[in-house]
Amino acid sequence: MLSRRCQIRNEVIIPQLLREHGPSSNPAEIIDLRNADNDFMRENLAASLSTITDDKSAAWLDLAYTNDIGGSKAVRSALANLFKQQMKASQDLSPEEIVLAAGTSFILDALVEAICDPGDMIMIATPYWSGLDIPISIHNAAKVLPVSVPLDIFFAPESIRLYEYALRCADSPVKAVLICNPHNPLGGCYTERTLYALANFCQANNLHLISDEVYALSTHGMNSDDFISSHAMRDLEFVHTVYGLGKDFGCNGIRMGALRTRNEAIRLSVALSTHSQVSSLTTRFCMKHIFNEKTIRFLLNENRISLRNNFLAVASFLQERNLLFYPPVAGFFVFAKLCGGDEKEFGRDLGIAGVAVTSGTSYHFSERGWFRICFGISSALLQEVLRRIDLTLDTRQAGHGVCRLIADAPQTPEHIAVEAVGTDSGVRN
Repeated sequence: MLSRRCQIRNEVIIPQLLREHGPSSNPAEIIDLRNADNDFMRENLAASLSTITDDKSAAWLDLAYTNDIGGSKAVRSALANLFKQQMKASQDLSPEEIVLAAGTSFILDALVEAICDPGDMIMIATPYWSGLDIPISIHNAAKVLPVSVPLDIFFAPESIRLYEYALRCADSPVKAVLICNPHNPLGGCYTERTLYALANFCQANNLHLISDEVYALSTHGMNSDDFISSHAMRDLEFVHTVYGLGKDFGCNGIRMGALRTRNEAIRLSVALSTHSQVSSLTTRFCMKHIFNEKTIRFLLNENRISLRNNFLAVASFLQERNLLFYPPVAGFFVFAKLCGGDEKEFGRDLGIAGVAVTSGTSYHFSERGWFRICFGISSALLQEVLRRIDLTLDTRQAGHGVCRLIADAPQTPEHIAVEAVGTDSGVRN
């Protein structure tokens, strides 16, 4: 009585998701860092939630479907202004270029549907957030073509040769390159040269370029130009930018995602697939509580300071333990190598100590022993997390060695990547 699609999901996909993301055996004692959340922004917005249903200015139109193709015109206009002011989008960016959906996952779902036939491939450099597999492979029967890129050139123009090699080796039609910028789980950003090199590669091979930028306003590095948005790449109809409010503004549950593209055929197709997904109450909340000067000022100032301080605390801890990590400039996580090849056993030990984190192999990373440590939490809770990780490392007698910097990684005192030599291999070229 079940479709083949449903059978595969229940026999293969769902059990794997439950193993990786299911409830903890002792949830009261576990500090769960498997989801990338920003508690600083969430706390800032939380007080607003109690007022949304008491809003006396709510009108009867807020209870009806939107009449606008692509979603609320007011929200799309607010997003266009945000892109212009904070992401260096061209001043002629029109709200008509933007389509809304109930989160970026639905945007990607509709975008992949518009680009790929079943069996077609989308190139993604590894590691990458495994949630991308759902809109690509599970919902649309397309396939991910993983591109293995060493961490020391991951965001550099030199990485293009690896995309070229992967394209030559592909056994199915390749339709697009998908990048996460800023990246999850690395927290790095693509340079302007690399973005244009990727665009040239895509144009030369008749590919779409999809840029997932859900952490665009969560930069916390010293350089104000750490992040360059694809919005700055003008008049390229094969470039599609995905953005959502959930990560930057700490409101994953609000479900507001957006696609910006100059490709009218893509835009209309996505608008058809996502029509009326975003609730009117979500729209009203965003317009009143997110797209206002006070919230955006907090995001760009106090929030960045909090994220940076927490990153420095994690970096200091990892340096003291001589552990390799990639130095992030955005997002609220650090990708670190905490053990050797016994990744599952180490994850179990962390769980016993009361910490749940996601392993690097869950992000399709080939080298075992890496984990994503999320730090978008209170400093007191973060210190408790580090104490528990420290206890686990001590128990396993891990993390001892000689410091060595990753080549080409930012080497300021607060952005250092350290390798434990003599225990486990680090970044491989």
